[in-house]
Amino acid sequence: MGFRTKLRAYSIASKEYLLSFKRDTVKYFMSKIPESYKLKSYQRHYAEPDSRRLMESFFSGGDLPLFDTVHIESITMCNSTCSFCAAAVQYKFRKPSEVMPDEMVEKILNDLSALNYGGRITLYCNNEPLLEKRQEKFLRMARARCPNAQLEMKTNGKLLTVERLKALFDAGLEICNINDYRPDRHLSKKVMKFIEDYDGEFTLKGREINIYLRKEKEVLLNRAGTNPTGRKLPGAYPIPCFRPFTMMTINYEGKVAACSNDLFFSHVLGNVRDQSIKQIWEGPAFQKMRESMMKGDRTPFSTCAQCDFAGYSSELNIY
Repeated sequence: MGFRTKLRAYSIASKEYLLSFKRDTVKYFMSKIPESYKLKSYQRHYAEPDSRRLMESFFSGGDLPLFDTVHIESITMCNSTCSFCAAAVQYKFRKPSEVMPDEMVEKILNDLSALNYGGRITLYCNNEPLLEKRQEKFLRMARARCPNAQLEMKTNGKLLTVERLKALFDAGLEICNINDYRPDRHLSKKVMKFIEDYDGEFTLKGREINIYLRKEKEVLLNRAGTNPTGRKLPGAYPIPCFRPFTMMTINYEGKVAACSNDLFFSHVLGNVRDQSIKQIWEGPAFQKMRESMMKGDRTPFSTCAQCDFAGYSSELNIY
């Protein structure tokens, strides 16, 4: 192993050390901003013309704009102990063997193909995708049926090897995000070894590897009330959320939720077992949720009522 390879590994580790310090510093100062100011900022965002146009387009009488992200959770297992995620091994909220049948994955991808889907596909949600032994098979299937889609993965890196990642890239994966969850600000030995072993550039031929240093006990938003360490809201945020306008999340049973934060699928908007994705996306359950969100009313949905997510991503609302 050459000097340049080791130097690159330590350079990435040092960069992530500084970035993680910056993220924590920003979060600290954002936590000191009064809640009333944050809400006013969020409300200004939803009053902007582009935001209003996006929401109103779903009630204009024409074709509904398609979601830009779909999560397909083919297994429910995870191998991490992050304190902020109810899917972590120590919480054991569901059995570790729940698996989506191959036929259902194929049906979902066929539905997406019929829509000429070109958005983001993630073959995971609140689970560890490298525990899915069928991952390469599903990636090849997704690439064949949705050639214009972006295939992305987030992993904690505990099971990551250079050989597995190359196999995933060969199967069609484009972006691999590695969240290295640690008790300190240093990349794990496992991830450092991966960096040293990887014999290519970290961006090549449209394939991208991103490494992020995260804390196992990081203080995050409350994930629609499912975060075991998250805060409880005194009342629902009086603001909309874009998730029902841009996202679809499917669990191992085929149940569809509007948001990846709905870990327990408390609000099922359809089921791909007996409906097409198009029927669910354009159906009354999704439209009812969108109508409520347009009014800034999260109260009809228990997860939304508990959620402290601004409803869109911004530097003021790091997730």
